[in-house]
Amino acid sequence: MSFTTSQVHSSAAPTPTPTQNTTLPSTTSTLPSPATFDILPPLHELLSRLVADDPEASLTAEPSSPTYQNLEPLAMHQLGGEVSSVRGRIRRARVAVEALPDVDRTVEEQEEEIKLLQDRIMKQTAVLKGLAQAL
Repeated sequence: MSFTTSQVHSSAAPTPTPTQNTTLPSTTSTLPSPATFDILPPLHELLSRLVADDPEASLTAEPSSPTYQNLEPLAMHQLGGEVSSVRGRIRRARVAVEALPDVDRTVEEQEEEIKLLQDRIMKQTAVLKGLAQAL
C-alpha cells in the first residue's frame, strides 16, 4: 500500500474548528522560581518570635525543627510591621500564579484539549504506521 502526498496531509490532523483551542502552551515561558512560593520559613520564624518569650510554648514537638537563635521576642503591637514582608511574599506568589499560562481555564476545558490532542496523536501514529508499511 502506498500513500500519495495528498493522502498523508489529509489524514494528519483535522482542521480545528473556531471553538477548539488547539494552541499549545509556549515553551519559551519560564516558571517562577520555587523560592517565590516558599513562605513557610519566614512565617515560622515570625510565629517563633511571637512565642519566644514563653519558655513553655512550643510550635512543634519535634527536636529536628529549626530553631531561631538570637531572635528578639515580638510584641503583639509590633506584629503589623513585621508581617508586611510575609504579605509581600504572598502577594508576589499570587501575581506569579496569575501570570502562568492557562491558569484561567477550567478543568473541563483542559480535559477537552487533552482528548483532542490524544485523538491527534492516534491519527498521526496511524499515518506513521501506514508510511512504515509502505516502505
